[in-house]
Amino acid sequence: MAKDQSLSLNPTKISGICGRLFCCLKYEHDVYVEAIEKVPPVGSIVKVDGIKGKIIETNPLLEQAKVEFNDKTIRICMKEEIKVLQAPKKCDGCGKGKDLDIDMATLKELKKLED
Repeated sequence: MAKDQSLSLNPTKISGICGRLFCCLKYEHDVYVEAIEKVPPVGSIVKVDGIKGKIIETNPLLEQAKVEFNDKTIRICMKEEIKVLQAPKKCDGCGKGKDLDIDMATLKELKKLED
C-alpha cells in the first residue's frame, strides 16, 4: 500500500504516534489503485502535441504525468494530453527486485495491513 502511494517503505517514516503504521494507508489504498489505473505508467513511450517522449513520473491523484521529451525538456501533462505509443516492458523475471532495501519485519507489517 505504501509503495502504491509512492511513500517511503521505512516504517519509522510511515508510523503514527502510536508506533503503528498509518491507518490511513489502508483507508486510502482503493482510491490510489483506481487513480493509478487512469494515468499511463512510468516508462511509457508517449506523444504529447505531436512530440515523442517518455513518462518519468506520475501524480495519479491529479491525473498528471511528467514527460521527458527527446530533446531532454520536461513537462507536466494532464492525462488527456497524452497518447500512449508503447507501454513499459513487464518484468522479465531477472531477479533484480529481490534486492529491495526493506527488512522482513517491515515487509510482514505492511502485508498485515493489506489483510
